[in-house]
Amino acid sequence: MFKKKHDIFFVFILLFFNSFSQKEINILQSNFLQNIKINNTEFDMFCGDVIAQFKKHKLYCDTIYISKDGKYVKVNSVKSSIILDNKGSKIESKKIEFLKNDTLINFSQKVVFTKNKNKITTDYLSYNPDKKIVYYNNGGKLTDNYNTIISKIGKFHTKDEFGQFSENVNMKTSKYIIESDNLDIDNKNEIIFLNSRSKISSDNMFIMGNLGVYDKKEENLSVWGNGFIKTEQRVINCDSIFYNNDKKTSLFGNIEIEQENNIQIFCETFNEFNGTSEFTGKPKIKFKSENSSEIIVEGEIMKLNDNDSLLYVINKTYITSDSIQGKCKNSIFNFKAETICLMENPVLWTKKSQISGDTIFLFTKNETLDSIYIPNNSFITSKKIDDYFDQIKGKKLFGNFKEGNLHKITLQGNTELKYFETDLKERISGVNDILCSSISINFEDNEIKNISFLSLPQAIYTPKSLINNESRILDGFINRFDEKRF
Repeated sequence: MFKKKHDIFFVFILLFFNSFSQKEINILQSNFLQNIKINNTEFDMFCGDVIAQFKKHKLYCDTIYISKDGKYVKVNSVKSSIILDNKGSKIESKKIEFLKNDTLINFSQKVVFTKNKNKITTDYLSYNPDKKIVYYNNGGKLTDNYNTIISKIGKFHTKDEFGQFSENVNMKTSKYIIESDNLDIDNKNEIIFLNSRSKISSDNMFIMGNLGVYDKKEENLSVWGNGFIKTEQRVINCDSIFYNNDKKTSLFGNIEIEQENNIQIFCETFNEFNGTSEFTGKPKIKFKSENSSEIIVEGEIMKLNDNDSLLYVINKTYITSDSIQGKCKNSIFNFKAETICLMENPVLWTKKSQISGDTIFLFTKNETLDSIYIPNNSFITSKKIDDYFDQIKGKKLFGNFKEGNLHKITLQGNTELKYFETDLKERISGVNDILCSSISINFEDNEIKNISFLSLPQAIYTPKSLINNESRILDGFINRFDEKRF
């Protein structure tokens, strides 16, 4: 008797399942079936270890409701899941709802989507089985083996493992924290696309830009549009940034760098590798003092070694301040020692004077010119009238600045002076040639005020009538005033 009833029930279930096979959802297994009415709509309720087939997906749950017309499906369960494919992709939730002709399956309450290493958690998730895309619009989180993404809106292509996230996106990688309003991630190729202005933070650096790409495999970060970098040593603005795993940084376009100690650097191209920075594309460095005075240095190439705080300016060095201009081929700036070394045919100009030597050392204090030293072949030239120049030469030169202006200079070692006299009409009347072991020169408003002889001088006076081309200049004289920019 029991066997007969059991067979009848089994046959009934098979017939019922066949009836649903005509529709898009097929019941493959259930312990109990009951007809109920909810809000004047009749449903077939399947309970207990339910397994259903919807398109190519399998549904596992405790209870499933199917409207009599087969158009509406609702699942209530402690834990329901849909297996999306045979590769382990699935969605778990307490509630599932969808319409037969609708393109979306809706999941709610403790929703968890998994695909390989990818996991999405949210309270509400929609799935498009045709396009194989999951969506959330009210907040969710994606995690994989290396990253965590939190956003208000998310879209994940399950087949390609490609995610699109927007509105208050916060991403944590093994290296960075990324904040953006629009971010895509290609998890197969481990590439992150930044589609709006984004903030990228690490332990020792902060980066911003309008667009960007982060290649996690190569650990390359590229940022375009209003690039910004902040480190312990620098604040940088530029057009674009290319950063490689703390090994190399490249910047391009309208670069402005704020260094420590009120130092600014401007250039078009910047490369940093193993603690050495290179600046090209009309590089310019500006030293700003507390009293708003400036020292500006330009060259074709600049190299900065962070380890020893040395800046190398290569080819066509040009230096300007409020009181002087200078020029040479190459120069070295020692930030720790506050020293500027001008090498290879260096020259300085004050208002009316020219200073030259084999090598010129300028010493600064609080980013303001403090003193000057020339160890060999010192030469000072000052314009007199027309093509006549007062000239002073010696071996060594020592000098100091006052409030950035040349104040006093002392020349030592076989010092020679050629000084032109003028008459009442400011016409050249003669020239004094003086030999002395040491000479001291005082300046006022960057012009020679007076000259003092520190030892007994030897002097010869020549009237203008006897002055020839040879007697007008000292040996080594070169007029370089035309090289001044202004």
